[in-house]
Amino acid sequence: MFEQYSVVKILKLHRDFSSSTRPNQHPPQPGDIATIVEIYRKPTIGFELEACHDDGSTKWLETFQPQDADLELLTHSRQVKERRPDSMGDSR
Repeated sequence: MFEQYSVVKILKLHRDFSSSTRPNQHPPQPGDIATIVEIYRKPTIGFELEACHDDGSTKWLETFQPQDADLELLTHSRQVKERRPDSMGDSR
């Protein structure tokens, strides 16, 4: 099961996202890497996924239901937390 802040890769899309894309953003594509920024449990299971450009700006932000895409888990949220420095730039 996916967790919030896990990193996933889109393997295959089963839904067309081109009509829901926000201005200045691209639709999701197979091969895109995204972070699960929110998980919805009610009224149905869903995921808010965000993909970013190399400069950190948002490439796209979309809500997915489990049947919308085949996703591969790349980094579990616990692994992301383990890599984060304890002191966010504090050099003590």
